[in-house]
Amino acid sequence: MRNMAILVLASLTLVFTACGNRGVNEPLPSQLQPQALLGAPGSLDSSFGTGGLAIPGGSYSAGLTIQGDGKALVLTGSGRFVFPAGLVTTLTRLNRNGQPDPNFGQNGVVNIDGGNGALALVCPNGANAYNDWGAACEDPERTVVAVTVTTRDVPAQQYLKFYRFLPSGQPDPSFGQNGVVIAPSTWLSYVASMVIQADGKMVVGGYLLDGTGLGYLARLKRNGTPDPTFGSGGMTLLSPDLTVIKIVLPQNEHPVVLTTNNVQLRADILGFTDQGLPDTHFGTGGLVSLEFGPYGYAFDMLALDNDHLVVGGSGALWQLRPNGTPDPSFGVNGKASFPDLEMISLALDDQNRLVAGVVTRVGGNVATIARFRPNGVLDSSFGTGGLTQVANPFGGRGDT
Repeated sequence: MRNMAILVLASLTLVFTACGNRGVNEPLPSQLQPQALLGAPGSLDSSFGTGGLAIPGGSYSAGLTIQGDGKALVLTGSGRFVFPAGLVTTLTRLNRNGQPDPNFGQNGVVNIDGGNGALALVCPNGANAYNDWGAACEDPERTVVAVTVTTRDVPAQQYLKFYRFLPSGQPDPSFGQNGVVIAPSTWLSYVASMVIQADGKMVVGGYLLDGTGLGYLARLKRNGTPDPTFGSGGMTLLSPDLTVIKIVLPQNEHPVVLTTNNVQLRADILGFTDQGLPDTHFGTGGLVSLEFGPYGYAFDMLALDNDHLVVGGSGALWQLRPNGTPDPSFGVNGKASFPDLEMISLALDDQNRLVAGVVTRVGGNVATIARFRPNGVLDSSFGTGGLTQVANPFGGRGDT
């Protein structure tokens, strides 16, 4: 059992150095803030980085997750063009003390061609970041990164690429060609979220860049080729009104997808079977709709160990039972309201306490960490009244 410090990155992507770590991929880029490690009471841990802060390279955050040994993997975008490759994304591994790991890539850093990335780990903690209930892991932990490459050629070329790295940061030769897989041209897309099943299959979601802008959910086999047993040729298309925010895998490994309904201005949660079809046992025909107030949106979703779902958004948290119905033991009929808080990202600590990276609407959009009791009430034993300030993200988003 590792300690329960909270690792915080830029726009509030939450990950814990504890058993059953969960990484959260940020749905939207934002200005990069220092990475920080918080102790249990909510104070900065001075043994991490410099005074509790470590600043990885890059200009915006794209993902954060924790390996089984407690080392942090941080994915950042530089916004920097390198001819002819285009945008460059940086993958950094930090030791538990917040310093770059010299045994990973070049002094802790691997540069990747492409932008708008998503990050996932193969088999952390015995299985994967959303599957920590004892499934066997046949391989050492390997990092998978999905990026959209737009070159500076004339005319410009675009590709959806998947990279898989060995624990050393070197390309995994067993994956595609020297660790790289180029997805079919019909899959050209922005990847908003990615999870990895216990068998190594990768489930990704985002929206297509073919002019339709359709949201999608797709699955690749362990070797990076499309999985024909999922959807149509490996892909399931979503309603054109939906934008994919987050994918989670409950214990049955049937994907559950958080989306924004851009027409109805609400959060729509979609449940799918292992074959990529609507799961009729979830919600109504595979759909659950949640309200977050006028013009309110959901930002993150977390699958708990008991298969309940927690959804965070503007001014509220929802908790759903495994079938998608509201959990009456949480808040009021499943909804805990916090009008002054934007729930940007969610995670659990080693005592299964819910923690959220939030932006407070009072006091200049301050990036803050909040901890909650099982019934959705703020935990007054954490920070001040359940809140502890991390940084002021210059009016931007914050991630833990």
